[in-house]
Amino acid sequence: MKCVIDASFVASLFLPDEAGTQTALIASKFKPGDAAAPGLLQLEVTNILLMARRRGRVSGVDFQRVSDAFEKFPVAYQPALTAEQRASVVRLAEKHALTAYDAAYLELSIRLGLPMGSLDKHLIKAAKAEGVALSVVI
Repeated sequence: MKCVIDASFVASLFLPDEAGTQTALIASKFKPGDAAAPGLLQLEVTNILLMARRRGRVSGVDFQRVSDAFEKFPVAYQPALTAEQRASVVRLAEKHALTAYDAAYLELSIRLGLPMGSLDKHLIKAAKAEGVALSVVI
């Protein structure tokens, strides 16, 4: 299944205390290029992993193992936004009270015509309001 994934989706795959069977099932079917994301996904996931290590949710060894696994995860990162795409991100962020980061995932889903893979309730609500299909139901 092709879809746009966000950091909450990835966290549920790689952090033991956030594991989700539904996201794992979807991800297990990904072929290279099936999962799309803005480049900011790399920074968001890196930050999630750093915070998990700092808070004792993962050990240093687990941090490295999960970081390595994420590097191998088949995500097609999208190029930097054009001025028009950035304007769409701003419009979506303002319309749905989203962060620019979350609006970037929504904009990409709309632009590519792909379902959204997210566990973020606020982003899911915005996706539904925009008529974007969801690949994960929470």
